[in-house]
Amino acid sequence: MNDTAIKNNIEKQFRMALQVLAIKPDEQVRALEPGDVPVEMCEDYLYYSTAYQQWFEHELDAETVDAIKRLTSKIEALPDTAFPQDSNLSAMGRPEWEPLRVEAQLLLKKLNWPFEPPPPFINEGDGVWRLR
Repeated sequence: MNDTAIKNNIEKQFRMALQVLAIKPDEQVRALEPGDVPVEMCEDYLYYSTAYQQWFEHELDAETVDAIKRLTSKIEALPDTAFPQDSNLSAMGRPEWEPLRVEAQLLLKKLNWPFEPPPPFINEGDGVWRLR
């Protein structure tokens, strides 16, 4: 894979991670189930935001970098109560997530990316899932 393809993939994955953070709880669950939605959502954002900043460092202004880092800090500071074990929908409906949704929506706007749910995963059988 050449650098252009890597960059395009990182941008796509970061955009999807940011979109998942920005959407309503039921849409977040649809986008990431069957996994542990709050954990996967945080891990995806943290991983791809770091990669995005590394690969696009010369193209990002200081304000955008600060917005990415601010959202990263908020995710890292989430209390354990944001990760209840009862259900994905119950977890995503907790009030701790709402400020992150707002920050993610603002960052999507700053990056001129659409505010829409990413495609969900589809079960292909035998434990194999892929994005639609």
